[in-house]
Amino acid sequence: MKLLLENWRKYLNERATDETYSEVINFIINAYSTAKNFEPPDVEKREAEWDAIAKILGSEDGWASLGLQAKDDVEKEPPEKQLVTHELMFDEERTEEIYDEMVSSIPESRSFFTYSDFYDTFFALNIKLYYVDSDGDPESETYEEKKGASTGGYYTKESDDHGLPQVAVNFGSNFFNPKISYAKFQNLKKPEIFKLLKQNKGV
Repeated sequence: MKLLLENWRKYLNERATDETYSEVINFIINAYSTAKNFEPPDVEKREAEWDAIAKILGSEDGWASLGLQAKDDVEKEPPEKQLVTHELMFDEERTEEIYDEMVSSIPESRSFFTYSDFYDTFFALNIKLYYVDSDGDPESETYEEKKGASTGGYYTKESDDHGLPQVAVNFGSNFFNPKISYAKFQNLKKPEIFKLLKQNKGV
């Protein structure tokens, strides 16, 4: 995740010490691996509701419990392997509090970021989590598969998904520790995601 800050050097004062710069990097990496900075309370509730509906529809009598009838003539195909199964957005309401925490603990950081710069940069940014554990394929259509497991992640100023800045983290990377399977990655819950992000700050 430290690659994230390389794209924002323009905010840094040339006279800032390496120690202060390092403190700001660490603060922001910590902010990006803390669950409360991403999830307003209603988001978690909404996801739980959708999970419950998905479980009902996935069971044999699930459709009947909703007063619906499943179509038996539709063949079920095995799900295709998807690169992205998790995406996290920063919580707008937390942005000001995070900035206040930063300038309180690192007063020199005011010379790096005004609140306006901080808000514009971090509120729009999201985290994309994907899984590629194979070697890179130069012929692949996606950047993630071209780079393969040798890439721990990357930062882009304008993602294809939303046109917004994005930090991508490869949970199948050779550098990711502990190693997890794609099946486990697909079923990660938010607490597990943030625990793994904290353990892999270097990525």
